[in-house]
Formats: sequence, structure tokens, C-alpha cells
Amino acid sequence: MLLLRAPELFCDGSGDAVKEVSLAVKALYKGNVVQDEIIFQWYKDGILGPNKNSRVWKNMKPFMECFATHYWCNQELSDLLNEPQE
Repeated sequence: MLLLRAPELFCDGSGDAVKEVSLAVKALYKGNVVQDEIIFQWYKDGILGPNKNSRVWKNMKPFMECFATHYWCNQELSDLLNEPQE
């Protein structure tokens, strides 16, 4: 999970870099570096954590919706994605 936090921390406050987080996460997943459960837990911790209003999570939401649809179906993830964000 630390590997996923690196781009999150790097992009915090950077307008252009934050758009690339989902591409980095996708590359880590496709390269079998991180598993889907770890990505889900990282996203869940992020949107429910103290930095839940970070642009990282807003930009990750479309990726996570696609991820949930194409790779695996998880009711908890679906519920999180459908909750209104502050």
C-alpha cells in the first residue's frame, strides 16, 4: 500500500500531476505490482480518511468505476462509489 501512497503524496497540491495518478495505479496493477484488493483498500482509506477532499480521489473515481465494472464486482466498492462526496 505504501507504493500507492507515493503518487498520492507526490501529487498533493500539484494540478497537472494529480491527473496522472490513475495511470500510475493502472500501470502498477497491469504490471502485477499491486493486487486489486490493495487498490480497493487504498481508495477506500483515501475517500474515508482525513484527506477525503483531495483531488486525487476525485480523479481516481472514474478509474475505480471502470475497475469495479471490468475486473471484479465488489458491493462495498459500488456503495462507496455511489456515495455523494463532499
